[in-house]
Amino acid sequence: MDQPWSVTAVWEFRDAEYEVSASKSGESLTVQVEEMHTADQWRGRFEAKHIEELTRKTGNFKQFAVFYNMLQSAITKSSASVTLDLLTYTDLELLRNKKLGSAGISPGKNTSQLQTKRYLILTYSAEFDRIHYPLALSYMGKPDPAALKETIRRLQQELTTNVKQVWNQEESAVGVNVSAGRSWWTKAVHLCSTQTGLRFFA
Repeated sequence: MDQPWSVTAVWEFRDAEYEVSASKSGESLTVQVEEMHTADQWRGRFEAKHIEELTRKTGNFKQFAVFYNMLQSAITKSSASVTLDLLTYTDLELLRNKKLGSAGISPGKNTSQLQTKRYLILTYSAEFDRIHYPLALSYMGKPDPAALKETIRRLQQELTTNVKQVWNQEESAVGVNVSAGRSWWTKAVHLCSTQTGLRFFA
């Protein structure tokens, strides 16, 4: 059975920091972008057929499995051949018009719904070509306060569990003494900060 995966990383687009995440389950892909300063979120859910049709329209077809591997590599910046950009609808129209040799934005399409969308552009650079795969993300607003509280509660539980695990490992490996206690605690806090991505102080 196909195993789900998720990946998250921080990107900078036009002097603003965003948290970009993607998760895959079966034949479905979910992409989310959150501006870290304002907490505004954009999200899109894509079925395998949609992704494959999208790649076919670019003239460089990719199977769903190949596409999500490319996206994962782009988010984690683990491959120089794929990268990301984040565009507004206006940005996207300007690029399209530039490619077609025209000027201005097509009339009748400048709606508020389109203007609130964001487009995560996955760019694949081959030896003699560059292919752009746009993923349309709908504006979701800001995170639900209840969901934020649940996330904080979960992280606190993970922190407590990780600290206890590190402490027990150290305690079983060497004898407990007062001078060593501080060292163990520092190691525990460092490990928890690494695992959760949050900053904790010993």
